[in-house]
Amino acid sequence: MPLELRQLRYAVIAAEAHSFRQAAQILRVRQTTLSKRILLLEQRIGVTLFERTKRGAVPTRAGLEFTRNARRIFDEVELLRINAKAVSRARPVAWSSASAPRCRLGIFGRSSTTSSNAFRRSRCRWSNAA
Repeated sequence: MPLELRQLRYAVIAAEAHSFRQAAQILRVRQTTLSKRILLLEQRIGVTLFERTKRGAVPTRAGLEFTRNARRIFDEVELLRINAKAVSRARPVAWSSASAPRCRLGIFGRSSTTSSNAFRRSRCRWSNAA
């Protein structure tokens, strides 16, 4: 069964808060809902992520590693969202193969020619350039 982003989020927030109660408040869900979702997550992956105590929920070593990786996933998902918004606001690019930019790079002279000289001698041709 696949993991859900919601379950990962619950685990990350609980690990950062060191408390299911505080995590539930942050997430605006019931503590029992949070606890059940995390327990289901632990069952799905077959690893105990939290040591439950009277003082709260302390991540196990596996839980710390799991939540670090889950945090990276959330950062990537956020980056996806930001990039999608940026692209949707940008002017659409309507390039066809005929109007796509074309570059030719030619290196002339002896092998001792520096790369900067080679780039100066390169030629770019832009079709339909304004």
